[in-house]
Amino acid sequence: MHRLVLACALIAGCGGGTTTAPPPKVPPPAPPVAVDAAPALTVAETGLAGLDGGARATLVALRAKLASAGYSVKVDNGGGSTVFDVYRGADKLFYVVANDDGTLFNVHVVSTQIPSSTHGWRVGGSLSDLSGINCECWGSTGNEVATCYKEGEHVAVVYDRACTGLDLNEERNRKVLQGATISRLVWQPKPWAKPPATPPAAAD
Repeated sequence: MHRLVLACALIAGCGGGTTTAPPPKVPPPAPPVAVDAAPALTVAETGLAGLDGGARATLVALRAKLASAGYSVKVDNGGGSTVFDVYRGADKLFYVVANDDGTLFNVHVVSTQIPSSTHGWRVGGSLSDLSGINCECWGSTGNEVATCYKEGEHVAVVYDRACTGLDLNEERNRKVLQGATISRLVWQPKPWAKPPATPPAAAD
């Protein structure tokens, strides 16, 4: 009799006793969804972000080319030229200037995160050695700024320094650019070249 009682106790009672079901297993939390990092952009001799000499510089064409990489394109109505600002989130990265026929005139990089793949130039950086580099006043008339490039290449650095009327290849004018902060990189389909020399005025 004692053995029967002990056996019943071990199997949670005799005569129809109930058992408790084990708690359901909780599945492990799902791993976090990876968020794509902003693509690492560089200004190459061939262009930037898929924009090259054959690219169309219209709102529809730029949005179609850049939206899949997470960029937004907005029209900049602040000036006389047709300009499109390109953003990643709230960060303005560069802007595109269009010709009147919708072709691409040039691309201006304003982000410190986009270097030149050829020379490592970047916005916010500087050049301590300007040997082998041509500098000129470039921009709209009366609003020219110092711009430097290697002749025959497609990328230039721009300084926020007014220079109307200055010959920036004269040593005394050129010295102010050594170590100065680069404000923009400019890529253009047409290689940069020295402007033609102004012929001397004829003597009376």
